[in-house]
Amino acid sequence: MRYALLAYGASWIVAGGASLGAVLLFGVHLSTAGALWFDGAWLASLIPLRRAGLLRAGDLGLRKAPAARAVGLALLLVAASVLFDGLWRAALARGPTSNPFSGIADRSTALIVLTGVAAVVSPVVEEVFFRGLLYRCFRNRLSVLPGSMAIGVMFGLIHTQYAAAVLPELAVYGLLLCLLYEHTGSLWPGIVLNLCLDASGFEQALTGSSAIVFSSVVLLLLVLVARSLRWTKREKLAPTPPSVWPRG
Repeated sequence: MRYALLAYGASWIVAGGASLGAVLLFGVHLSTAGALWFDGAWLASLIPLRRAGLLRAGDLGLRKAPAARAVGLALLLVAASVLFDGLWRAALARGPTSNPFSGIADRSTALIVLTGVAAVVSPVVEEVFFRGLLYRCFRNRLSVLPGSMAIGVMFGLIHTQYAAAVLPELAVYGLLLCLLYEHTGSLWPGIVLNLCLDASGFEQALTGSSAIVFSSVVLLLLVLVARSLRWTKREKLAPTPPSVWPRG
């Protein structure tokens, strides 16, 4: 747990220093694409554990998830997050959160490409670091709810591109992602969900539509449901093991 907190704090120093250096030396503010600084710091924090033989892909939650449960819980997470966001915004009498990728279409080609890379890479690295590493470390000391709440707050704080009023929404979303990981045993549902949200925001800001991402999500859901039904059918058709056959 101490290592997790040290890695989290160090990522602020590394990413903040790199971003400040880019502004002072080149006059360039990378905005959303600056998330890559954090991604690099988070990945670097895994190297000592990997070299010490204390970390494998499975240890980080990069393992298969039960398709039907993953889809159902992911949809439940989205519904709960949307409900909380709506209630929170109504309480504050404010409109929907602005797209963090807004204005990207008017920037240089290089920055558009860099931001697109961040929209794909960051969701994966975030889940590996926050759920795969931090949440796992916190669960060694805390129960599910306190551990999820702590990681949720830490997850919200790292998203400095949003206004402070959005922090509770991000914290609850981070908490729900921890619960998703806890009840599926895999990071992949959270990774796919995060990737869909970021990719749709990027596509919306760039083209004015999220048709490509939406179509991809629908296709993925259909594939997962079909696969789940196929495995369920196979299990029903499989012969009963001799050890549990009725006698007589």
